[in-house]
Amino acid sequence: MGQAEAEVRAELRRIVQELMSLRYRLVGVRESLPPSPLELGFERELDFPPNTDEATNLRSTVATVLADRIEPAIADLARLAGAPSRGGTLA
Repeated sequence: MGQAEAEVRAELRRIVQELMSLRYRLVGVRESLPPSPLELGFERELDFPPNTDEATNLRSTVATVLADRIEPAIADLARLAGAPSRGGTLA
């Protein structure tokens, strides 16, 4: 591997670390919102409209971003950098 490739891989490892930090922050945001009665499985008539409430919308959107964008990006970039994508530290 040439010098340029080694430098790119090192930069990718740093980016993966940053993405992992963002992932944990997003998980914290998602978990800081209490689940709505609809998320908890209460399907009876409630005192709010049948459409989703703001907390449910926020939790759902963050979960989708994590699953569809952030986690695949971490895995792909870590693979390119030759680094682990979960747990452990990056060299």
